[in-house]
Amino acid sequence: MEFNEKDYEGARDCANKIKTNAENIMKIFDDIDKVMTGMYDNNWRSSGADDTRVRYDQIKSNYILFYNSVMNMHSHVHKVTDKNQATDNYVSEQVSGV
Repeated sequence: MEFNEKDYEGARDCANKIKTNAENIMKIFDDIDKVMTGMYDNNWRSSGADDTRVRYDQIKSNYILFYNSVMNMHSHVHKVTDKNQATDNYVSEQVSGV
């Protein structure tokens, strides 16, 4: 029987990079929120500004759905990878004792 070596760290690394990218984009939304809130609350009121704010809120809401999916995927990849690695280590130990 032949066993393929699995790239556990590669799977975790990929999930971590995707998570980091999603977090960086969320930080951009947070920065835009601060600017828009300051501009809107102070003196940027018009129907155009209101329409822009509504559209921005829709875009951010859609991104939050994606962001939450990425966070769930990251957690899932780590849990599954950890479990598979532990199982593979256990099997390897059992096989090496035969």
